[in-house]
Amino acid sequence: MGEGTKLLTQRAVGDDLDIMGPIGNGFNIYPESRKIMIVGGGIGVAPLLALCEESIRQGKEVRVLIGALKKELVIGEESFKILGAKVDIATDDGSYKYKGLVTDLLIEIISRWLPDQIFACGPKPMLKKINEIALKANIDCQVSLEERMGCGIGACLGCVCKIKLKEKKNNKEEYHYKRVCVDGPVFKANEVIWDD
Repeated sequence: MGEGTKLLTQRAVGDDLDIMGPIGNGFNIYPESRKIMIVGGGIGVAPLLALCEESIRQGKEVRVLIGALKKELVIGEESFKILGAKVDIATDDGSYKYKGLVTDLLIEIISRWLPDQIFACGPKPMLKKINEIALKANIDCQVSLEERMGCGIGACLGCVCKIKLKEKKNNKEEYHYKRVCVDGPVFKANEVIWDD
């Protein structure tokens, strides 16, 4: 969508690129976790494939939920299955598998299959709802935030989000800004202030 992406599309296989990295933080799979739930919505599914692969490599039981508006927009289903994950799909319009929001499917599944951790990436309203579900079920939840990034190195402050401070002041929730590009993109879901 941005100028950088446009420039990348003009490169050919085998071209040299200068890159800087790694920058930011990824998901933290706890050694004691046995059951992992991965939830992706829309293009937020794409970055979760490597997480699934690593979770399975560590011997975890992995379940993946993919949400999309309609069947034609479902991505990654076969790739997750090839890795050995159990995959469930939700489409808003009901054109493929479960009819409804992926968050509704999550509620239904955790009532009979309770994960130790939930990892998610997708639109903010979806992530906010997943946080609420995880809090209610007392499940650790980490989210990868999708923000437009101008520079990608923390200088422009275009991708900031509000993160709760550890302690309240005067009984009021205090926060500070974190840069999604270098401080994230993964945050503990219960630390993100979602109402902005």
